[in-house]
Amino acid sequence: METKTVKYINVNGKLMDLSHPQVMGILNVTPDSFYAGSRQQTEKDIINRTSQIIEEGASIIDIGAYSSRSNAEHISPEEEMRRLRTGLEIINRYHPGCGVRGHFPCGCSPDVCRGVRSGNHQ
Repeated sequence: METKTVKYINVNGKLMDLSHPQVMGILNVTPDSFYAGSRQQTEKDIINRTSQIIEEGASIIDIGAYSSRSNAEHISPEEEMRRLRTGLEIINRYHPGCGVRGHFPCGCSPDVCRGVRSGNHQ
């Protein structure tokens, strides 16, 4: 008999079942993302893209705050965190049910999410 391992992640006190595929949408808050059409710089752009991701059924939003495009400008960890914090604050204002979970660049603390509903930062 085969045993199935069930994996969950705690997001805002709710367990997300990761034993089934989840849809993830990408929100780039970088000014130099590889695909120019994905660059979301204004509050309106970020709100619209986040709404689109949610309407299309995503349960996870990956926020890109650092471009991995070839020859992209290197930015400091502080600038990356500023971009991330700005995007998270906007999302939290318009979609307060969204949770945040993930690893933080350069070992930065999840305190960047202070004031944003957050998941399990382990």
